[in-house]
Amino acid sequence: MDRKARENLEAAKHLLCLDEPCTNAAATRAYYAAYHALWAGLAEQDEQPSEPRPGIRYFPHKSGGGLESIADVAERCLELSEDEIEDLERLWDFRVKADYMPDDVVADEAKDCYEAARAIVARVVGEGEQ
Repeated sequence: MDRKARENLEAAKHLLCLDEPCTNAAATRAYYAAYHALWAGLAEQDEQPSEPRPGIRYFPHKSGGGLESIADVAERCLELSEDEIEDLERLWDFRVKADYMPDDVVADEAKDCYEAARAIVARVVGEGEQ
């Protein structure tokens, strides 16, 4: 998952650097960069994802149905700070806006998403190759 985190982070960066930035796609990739970094960090702690359906394992994006969200598990197991939790929640909100709402994520919002994701990726899985 650390490779997927870095790949998504690189994709978000690339999407922001285009002549006409793809801000919605960049915000979504930034969220998934953070999500996969947390998944990789949790795997290092031997935390296993939930199995909400037979054969399907993942950390839910939001709590519900008796399952903890990835933020809840990461806060407990990776000792995320309040600021990091807030960043992750903001990344989720912009991902939802980017994918499901009629309004677009604007350039400043997408750049903030990239920076928040970059910080989470660096903290949880390290800088690595980018």
